[in-house]
Amino acid sequence: MLIQIFTKTPIWVWPLLVLLVALGLRASRKRWMPAAMIYVMPLLGILSLNNMLGLPNPILVWATFVVFYVLGASIGFRLQSNWTLARDGNKVHVAGEWVTMFTIILVFLVSFLNGLFLAILPELVAMPAVYLGLTIAKAVISGIFIGRAAYVWHFMNKPVPHLLKAHIDN
Repeated sequence: MLIQIFTKTPIWVWPLLVLLVALGLRASRKRWMPAAMIYVMPLLGILSLNNMLGLPNPILVWATFVVFYVLGASIGFRLQSNWTLARDGNKVHVAGEWVTMFTIILVFLVSFLNGLFLAILPELVAMPAVYLGLTIAKAVISGIFIGRAAYVWHFMNKPVPHLLKAHIDN
């Protein structure tokens, strides 16, 4: 079965994994970055949604997704509030953290497992524990990405106190 995993996996998956690990390692260091980079991160979560379309019991799957997406967004918003340090124009100064690595690898792993199960063990994906587990993982991760982006947007758009005082004094 291990040989089947490697032979049935498209070749482009492995360079993608290397790129994702590089992004995760970069996120582990304090840095200045364009806020737009954080706004794009929710797209990683959206990419995994394609696999959900073939899951059984769509009403239960999407209801579960919405509940856990909101939970993930709340978690992401709170986490990012600890890592957003400063802003300068369209750049944001963020602390190093490992949650980005964890979530990126988890998106990859869940999508990979979903595709693997469909290709090799399709009967496994029909089991509620499996398809709901995949759904919950995808929802929480996607929610974390959007919650983090929402916090950065909020942070970038809130008034700067010294600018408010100067405006009021004039």
